[in-house]
Parts: sequence; structure tokens; C-alpha cells
Amino acid sequence: MTDRSRPTEIWVGAKPYQVVYDKAAMDAESVKREHRLLGLSQHTNLRIIINNEVPEQILRDTLIHEMLHCLWIDAGMDELESLTEEQIISCLAPRLVSVLRVNPELLKYVGMHEGEGVRR
Repeated sequence: MTDRSRPTEIWVGAKPYQVVYDKAAMDAESVKREHRLLGLSQHTNLRIIINNEVPEQILRDTLIHEMLHCLWIDAGMDELESLTEEQIISCLAPRLVSVLRVNPELLKYVGMHEGEGVRR
């Protein structure tokens, strides 16, 4: 894998989400939902779909955004109604650490792997 290869699978908990980079699929979803989407998480079929025709940094941000939706669902947060900021962060933080530990290709892609400094 090259330094900045896009991940095609991300494990969230015990679930392997397939990551698909497809502008046409995102355009179709945007029409259905009547607003523009850059990404979408499909939890019933374990897929993340992302518009691949945006600048790479927006694509990285969108991938992390969709992965956080997957974490939210995995943590059961969608079933709860009123939580404090501290409860939400306490629930998600260990899951985020787990996702980052078991998906080194994701860390590499977003530029968080060992030895890489901050770039502007």
C-alpha cells in the first residue's frame, strides 16, 4: 500500500465496513434525500460510500465523518436520547482508539502514522 492509499475496509468494533468511493452513487443518494451528500454510512449492509471527486482532504474528512457515524451506531448511541457531552465523549473515546489501532491504513491515509509531522 502506498503512503496515501485510500482504505477499502474499516473495522468498527467487530464489523468490517466496506469503503466505496463512488460519485455516481453519492449523486443518486443526494437526489433521493434532496440535499448534497459527500458520504453516507449504510449500517445494515456495512458500507461507507464516499464521493471520490472532491479534493483529497475533503475526502479524508468525509471518511472520518462517516466512520464516526459507524462508531455512534456501534456504541448504541442512536438509541439514547439525552446525554451530556461528557457521557458521549466517554462512550466514544475508547471505541475511537480501538478503530484507530486496528486500522493502520486509515491512520496512514489521514496522515496520523508514526513519523509524520504536521503539514500545513
